Amino acid sequence: MAIELVKAKEQSNTSLIDMDSSYFNHIINKFSDISILIDNSGLILQVSLNEEARSLGDLEQWVDKNIYDFLTLESKEKMQTQITSFSDSNKMHSTAFELNHTEKGDWDFPVRYKAYRTGKNQSLLLLGQDLRSVAEIQKRLVQSQLLLEKEYEKFRSYDTRYRVIMETSEEPLVFINGTSGKIIDANSAAAKSLHTNVYEIKNHLIDKVLGLSEAQSFLNTLKKNSVTATPCPFTIKKEGKEIEASIIPYVFRAGNELTLLCRIEARKTMPPMFEEIGNALRLLYNNGGDGIVFTNSDGTIRNSNNSFLALCGAPSSEIVIGKSIANFFLHGTIDLKVIIDGALQQGKVRKYTTKLITTFGAQIPIDVSITHLGGEDSTFGFLLRDTSQYESVRDVDDTISQTAMQDIMKLVGSAPLKELVAETSDVVERLCIQTALDLTQNNRVAASEMLNLSRQSLYVKLRKYDLMDK
Repeated sequence: MAIELVKAKEQSNTSLIDMDSSYFNHIINKFSDISILIDNSGLILQVSLNEEARSLGDLEQWVDKNIYDFLTLESKEKMQTQITSFSDSNKMHSTAFELNHTEKGDWDFPVRYKAYRTGKNQSLLLLGQDLRSVAEIQKRLVQSQLLLEKEYEKFRSYDTRYRVIMETSEEPLVFINGTSGKIIDANSAAAKSLHTNVYEIKNHLIDKVLGLSEAQSFLNTLKKNSVTATPCPFTIKKEGKEIEASIIPYVFRAGNELTLLCRIEARKTMPPMFEEIGNALRLLYNNGGDGIVFTNSDGTIRNSNNSFLALCGAPSSEIVIGKSIANFFLHGTIDLKVIIDGALQQGKVRKYTTKLITTFGAQIPIDVSITHLGGEDSTFGFLLRDTSQYESVRDVDDTISQTAMQDIMKLVGSAPLKELVAETSDVVERLCIQTALDLTQNNRVAASEMLNLSRQSLYVKLRKYDLMDK
């Protein structure tokens, strides 16, 4: 339609500049966002904007100025090519080309033009479409691509570190999908411990790799044991030999997917004598009458037998595992610190007397023995014995020494009863303070808390009974 209008103007021998402005604007609204009429030198003769493109600004000031003054460097070359192309041929219009307009670098906007020769004074009519929205989308696309490439490089970096850690680790490690039971990944150490290679076990079900019959049952056991990192024993047959090992699982979520990180440990065979002792200790742990508890260095319970559960009134081991054993002592952390410190210094502490607080708040007199078992996690073994049945028949020597009793008896007949009672109270008080100092390894802060005294009162009594050097 625009070509027909130009041809009609050529036939009437009337300049396009003299066209009625309203009719010219009507053409602009139909075919373009911006229209520029230039001569063969680039001089702008007329500029019109579509009503919807007013955001481009006031471009009337471009009239009688050269279009090259409002183009970026690369766009100037494109404009020159278009003008040269029209002057060297008889074609009426060109293919679309893009120009970036600017004015002293303050602003810029891209426009896609099509040029039409008017046939009068070698002038060209440029009909353009505003590309700012397209440019913005392209800009965001480039930014997204750059961000994606950056994240990809970061991912590759993490993946490389992960691969290096896996392959250099001497620990046999296997990643298992917590839902399907498939092996996601494994390192060479794990494949070697299973007498195979990584490619034969990757993407295979763990039960198939281990030759187990009940797949779902073993997977459920792994997930259950992952809470306390309890080993899951298994046996595989390779080349006619049975290989005994254990899987220690740890559970976590990655990408909203349940994953198990499993460490494989070979079970060492023990001599028959040690195996017999191990079986006897296992029976003692399971069936013994005294409570047995294993904790780490801060007193957190890792394992406990049924007798301890019965003693503290807990229905299952899940109630006590993960809690501090201090929660079950009368003096809490004071009792725990005293016996832990004693076990660290001497290797073991025997017959520490305190009271156990049950899950229902009852108090039971107990004797506690503790042994430092060592190991990487500094394990401690506790033996707790209920002594409530012996409380009524305890010997007098448990509270007052024989020497103290003799000293008191010598005073009978030589002093009034009031003085005898006062002297007896002093003896009992002195013995209690001595006992507290012995139990706390001379820790006076712990002793004052055990006796429910302030530190100032304890020091006063220590001076009174000449115990400051104890």
